[in-house]
Amino acid sequence: FFSSRRRHTRYIGDWSSDVCSSDLSATTWIGTEAKKDKAALKKLFRLEWEDPIDPQHVAWCAAFANAILRRENKETTHSLMARSFLNWGKVTHDPQQGDIVVIARGHSKFAGHVGFFMGYEWYDGVKYVKVLGGNTDHAVQIGYFPVSKVVGYRTYV
Repeated sequence: FFSSRRRHTRYIGDWSSDVCSSDLSATTWIGTEAKKDKAALKKLFRLEWEDPIDPQHVAWCAAFANAILRRENKETTHSLMARSFLNWGKVTHDPQQGDIVVIARGHSKFAGHVGFFMGYEWYDGVKYVKVLGGNTDHAVQIGYFPVSKVVGYRTYV
């Protein structure tokens, strides 16, 4: 799983300087790590799930996105599946900061990664989408994914 993620994640420069000021409460979690900050993440996830979700043992990108949406009093998918967000909100072809981005992971029609849209960036002739999400290399941070891996952009209704 980890080596597969590495191939699809691209870090370009200092991601912390890419974060625009926003109401998106997810930005306050940047730098939070699954191992070091396990207790804080488990507490955040309890906003959406009664049963404890251990970020060291569960793929938690969807848990993070749902918990942030719950904190903002928005509808959630109440699912740990990243691709469940393909049914959340409504489709957009012009994503704005804070919209949902669903990324394909591997060749599976079920596996994926989900996070909040932060913009685009070109690097070596390839267009990347900047995604603020949980479980991006075991932390909350901005990952850079080739736009060709995007399976959907969703916006709040």
